[in-house]
Amino acid sequence: MVFLIFLIPVGLLFGAIYWHDVSNETKIQTYFQESKCEYVYRYHARFKALCDDKILVINDYFSLDFDSNVEIRYKDIKAVDKKENILHIASEKKSLELYFETQEHIQIFQTKLTQRLQ
Repeated sequence: MVFLIFLIPVGLLFGAIYWHDVSNETKIQTYFQESKCEYVYRYHARFKALCDDKILVINDYFSLDFDSNVEIRYKDIKAVDKKENILHIASEKKSLELYFETQEHIQIFQTKLTQRLQ
């Protein structure tokens, strides 16, 4: 009985965290659709996508802040290098490392990025 008293609040806490995470993902997907982005990939709480004129990275932390998005315009990109599951993107102002879960995801993202840079 005492075990249930401690188990129920923990279960409710996990349920609340899961619900919050799902609502964040819905907001992020809506933001990507409004920004006309495609090839959206998620890995370790970071969403990355190719938009019309930029690469957009959104960090999916507990509190979602769209003002802290990382953006790199295609015209500013100087170099793109792939090493294992990491895509290194260098621009005039900043450098960015994008991590991917599989080789297939990184290959598709890199191919579509290269097409947009031409």
